[in-house]
Amino acid sequence: MNMVDGQIRPLALKNDAIAPAFASLPREIFVEKAFRGIAHCDDAAPVGSGRFLIAPHLLARMIDAANIAPTATVLDVGCASGYATAVLSRLAGCVIGVEENATLARAAGTNLASLGIDNAAALCARMDMGCPAEAPFDAILVSGGDIAALPAPLMDQLAQNGRLVAISAGRLIVATRRGDDISEISCGDAAAPSLSIVPNIIPGQHSPEIHP
Repeated sequence: MNMVDGQIRPLALKNDAIAPAFASLPREIFVEKAFRGIAHCDDAAPVGSGRFLIAPHLLARMIDAANIAPTATVLDVGCASGYATAVLSRLAGCVIGVEENATLARAAGTNLASLGIDNAAALCARMDMGCPAEAPFDAILVSGGDIAALPAPLMDQLAQNGRLVAISAGRLIVATRRGDDISEISCGDAAAPSLSIVPNIIPGQHSPEIHP
């Protein structure tokens, strides 16, 4: 509750359901055991495999910018151990988390199941490709960290008036689809660990398949 009262509520979020969503979940089970004592600090928290949960206040800002309705279908890209997916499950109708690290994807599924969350799932798949089988999405969050650019396949999976929210080059970016056009705006500074979601593929080669 100190995390929620000290880091989330002072943000004056538009969506009043965000703070209760954070309050309902034990963030400490989603981080590496050695770091559980600082899981609620307002900073990135290690989850293993060189990956992190972004700071709570930053995740709250991203979720608020996504303008998620209770019936929304949401894609969480770079879900890691599943924390952002779990928070989103409290706010949306259906949430799909995608994670290309098989160990983290399994951990995310285990964490969601342990909390009895039945409207969210974690899939092991290429993060830059999203989840076209479940598209279109009312909102897409790239919650795994700071990315160099917004991958086109993710933009293609946005529903009409849907929003993609990501951290790119130290800025919080919101991209909105209207018809065939996508507009982007910056919503201020945002510091997070970097996340590479565009694979380095040599021309003429196929990207490797990722199995759960």
